[in-house]
Amino acid sequence: MTCKTFLLLTTLAMATSGDASAAMSGDANAAISGGVSEAQPGGPAASDASTPATSTPAASVSATRGRGISAPAAYGRGISLPGTESYAGGALWTPDRTIISEYDPVIRRVAEESGFDWRFVSAIAYAESRFRSDAVSRAGAVGLMQVMPSVARGFRVPRSEMHDPHTNVALGVGLLGQISETLRFPRSISEHDRLSIVLASYNCGLGHVLDARRLAVKYGENHNSWSVVAKYLRLKSEPEYYGDEAVRCGAFSDSAQTIGFVRKVMRRYDSYCQIAML
Repeated sequence: MTCKTFLLLTTLAMATSGDASAAMSGDANAAISGGVSEAQPGGPAASDASTPATSTPAASVSATRGRGISAPAAYGRGISLPGTESYAGGALWTPDRTIISEYDPVIRRVAEESGFDWRFVSAIAYAESRFRSDAVSRAGAVGLMQVMPSVARGFRVPRSEMHDPHTNVALGVGLLGQISETLRFPRSISEHDRLSIVLASYNCGLGHVLDARRLAVKYGENHNSWSVVAKYLRLKSEPEYYGDEAVRCGAFSDSAQTIGFVRKVMRRYDSYCQIAML
C-alpha cells in the first residue's frame, strides 16, 4: 500500500484531569442507534467490542453546528495535549460534564488541538470500539480508536501505551490528520465529501482510496466526490479495474464494509451534533 511515512507526534501528554464520570446514557445511545444500523464494521480497523455499559443519563445540550475538520494548517504539527481544561460554548468543560461518553474530556482536548470536531472523533470511537479502551480486534487493532500497532510504531509510541485513552485518541487523530493532508483536498470540496473520503481511508487503508481516486481521474470523474470514490472502491473488485495501470494496491473486496462504515459514522456524527455543543 502506498502511503506517506507517518508524521511524528511531537508531544503526547499522559496526564489526565481526574477520572471522567458518567458516560452517555444508554437511553440516549439507544435513541441514536434506533435510526442507524450499528453492526460492527468488521474490517481492518474494526474491533470485536460489544456495546459498553450504560450509566446515568446526561443532560441534553443544544447543539452548535460548526463541524468537521478545521484549517488544514493544523495538520502535521503533531499532537500535544494541553494541561488546561477545554471550553465549550464559553463555559468550562470539566470531566464531570460528559455528554457522549466518559471520554468526552480526552477526545475534546486532543481533537481541538488538532483541528477536528470532537463529535466527529467520538463517532469514530463509537463505531470502532463502543468506547471501550480495552478493545482489541482479531486483526490486532487496539483501544478506543482501534489503532493498529504499525501506526503506533510510525508515531514512535510504544505498543504498551496504546490502550491509554489519551495516547490512543491522539494516535487515531494523528492518523486522520495525516490522511487528510496526504489526500490534498481543494478548498472547494464539501465537508461531507472530505470527511467521508478520510473515513474510508481510515477504515480500509489510504492505498485503496488513492487507487479509487486515480481511477476516477482516468475516467474523467470527480476524484473529490465521495460517491465517485465509493463507486471505484466497488469496481476495484473487478479484474478490469484492479488490473488497471492506475491501480497500485490490487483488488479490493471489502468495499461494502468500508462504505457501510462511512455511512454509520457520518450518521452518528450528525446525531452527536444534535446533543452536544462544539
